[in-house]
Amino acid sequence: QAPQLVIGADRKALDTAKGVEKKLDGARRFTARVARDGGNLLVSYDVTVPNDLISAAADPLLLFKGGNCLDIQLATDPTADPKRTTAVPGDLRLLVTRQNDKSLAVLYRTKVAGFTGSPTVLKSPTGTESFDEIRVVDQVGLTYSRNGNGFTALVTIPLDQIGWKPVPGQVITMDLGYLYGNATGTQVAARSYVFNNSFSANVVNDVPHESRLEPANWGSATVE
Repeated sequence: QAPQLVIGADRKALDTAKGVEKKLDGARRFTARVARDGGNLLVSYDVTVPNDLISAAADPLLLFKGGNCLDIQLATDPTADPKRTTAVPGDLRLLVTRQNDKSLAVLYRTKVAGFTGSPTVLKSPTGTESFDEIRVVDQVGLTYSRNGNGFTALVTIPLDQIGWKPVPGQVITMDLGYLYGNATGTQVAARSYVFNNSFSANVVNDVPHESRLEPANWGSATVE
């Protein structure tokens, strides 16, 4: 049975909603919950992991290379073809981590409506992946707390930063994941998502594959 992802109607839903879980192995797993409150999308994570949420990736464009990142992917256009194999305007990925004791969030959009600039192209010997927009989003909030076997985190994403207006009853496509890295945040070791288990979603040694958005492999989320 596929996990059921619900976007709760208020902040209190994060305390009562049934979370979606993904286990990688005995030492690494997470549970996530999603809600909305005022002008924000809220995503909470409870992560069992030996290492901190920390990244030493020098280039924000390649934040995923350091690992230890919360990975939030969603489609803000409910009219987009759910079977699309490439991302369209409205599809986005947000990586959230900590660097130098401060939160760091980077937004990836393959396509932006009306875009006329030069895209950022990530390359490797296997090919390329093009993005109309990759940018640091200072407005994203992160509350972080270590516990005995991992940490809890709450990500607060202003809806105007991702261009989405949730409507009760709306169903969107979404996925939640975690990039497991080493203790210093210099190398990603594994990737794990609630829904997407494709070839690309498991690659940790090839930049185009690691950066790719695959909306056809995301799950559905119902807005309360």
